[in-house]
Amino acid sequence: MTELSLTREQVQKLATFFALDLSIHGVTIRESHETGIGASHRGTFHKAQPARDFEADITDVTNW
Repeated sequence: MTELSLTREQVQKLATFFALDLSIHGVTIRESHETGIGASHRGTFHKAQPARDFEADITDVTNW
């Protein structure tokens, strides 16, 4: 099992997306280490029609 820690700021970003778009029914969070600075987190927000899914950066750079 992979463990992922989110900051309060990241959770608030997720909550904002859910509050602003009621058609979002789920989110997948991916962590990457491409920058060499710290972990980056991107959320893929899922809707009923997959063609309407979208991604957003939810990285909390204060952790870097």
